[in-house]
Amino acid sequence: SSLIFNHFSKSLDSIGLIESFQLFGQIYTRIGDFKKALDNTQEAFNIAGSIGLQIKIAELARETGNIYFYFNEKAIALDFYQKSLKISEENKDRDGIAKAYNNMGRLYSELGNSSLALECLKKSLTFKIKEEDRVSYGNSLLNIGTVYLKANEYDKALAYLDEAFNDFSFVNNAEGMANSLYYSGLTYFSKGGYNQALTIQNKAWNIASETDSKRLLVSISLALSE
Repeated sequence: SSLIFNHFSKSLDSIGLIESFQLFGQIYTRIGDFKKALDNTQEAFNIAGSIGLQIKIAELARETGNIYFYFNEKAIALDFYQKSLKISEENKDRDGIAKAYNNMGRLYSELGNSSLALECLKKSLTFKIKEEDRVSYGNSLLNIGTVYLKANEYDKALAYLDEAFNDFSFVNNAEGMANSLYYSGLTYFSKGGYNQALTIQNKAWNIASETDSKRLLVSISLALSE
């Protein structure tokens, strides 16, 4: 029984370390220090791997992919997203599957492959239940909207972005609300609706100022300067 207790205690210690390193990784990601974000997330990933926490490994693989995405290392990011998807599917983790498809869709959009992006993002929605996680659902809607924006399908873009904004608003998620407005403003700008674009971007700036996302504030600042 003492061996079982020692193993259990060691696992608890490991889980605490994983959560700590993961949290530091998330904090460094938000403030834009991606090198430290990667170092901490990799520490968490390695510990999770050593004790076989499959769902956590998939989650950390996605977060590692996100960091490489911000590093503009798209091929490496995609590899981590695909690893996350495979593990999530093997463990029948609907949430993990949905998030992996969402991240893959965002990446394909960045690579200019609209058809693959929409395929992944719409698959992501099929694994999500809006009422259970409006932020995650809203993120997929937001990403679909941005794909349509890049494809110059402005009415479809605005429909998805408006729905995303409503979901984020329902749970008062400031970053999601600001992101939705930011891309809505870009859509109106692309349509030639400059006054609407300016009004929306100013609203986005006011909401974004309540968050700690420097990347979002920089993006909105650039949009306001156009």
